[in-house]
Amino acid sequence: LLHEKGEAYYDEVRLRRDLLKDRMAKLRTEHQIPIHLVGYGDFNGSFLFVDEDRPLNNARDLAHAANPVAALTLSLMLRRAGFYTYSLPFLFLGGAHERADIEHLADTVEKSVLEMKSAGIPFSVPR
Repeated sequence: LLHEKGEAYYDEVRLRRDLLKDRMAKLRTEHQIPIHLVGYGDFNGSFLFVDEDRPLNNARDLAHAANPVAALTLSLMLRRAGFYTYSLPFLFLGGAHERADIEHLADTVEKSVLEMKSAGIPFSVPR
């Protein structure tokens, strides 16, 4: 695909990443759930629940602000829905993923997170 599409390949992957980021931003805003798509490159990353009241200047700050229990719970819920993840909901986007795949993932994350919220699972790290 890289050879075939050239730079357009990366443009497509970035559009998919941005779709996921936009959906997580909407979920944060509409439901007051501190979920973020955090990562690097074009795209390796993870869904994390980050306490936005804490400083986020480096990786250590992120580790202190992120709730690993909520992330693990989301990972298990995604597995239940057919999305395999490691112990944290880590993902890699590539050329094999269609827009419909990303929308299905975003829908599943939203449904799972709202179920977590209704069950009373805390998203913020206790201080």
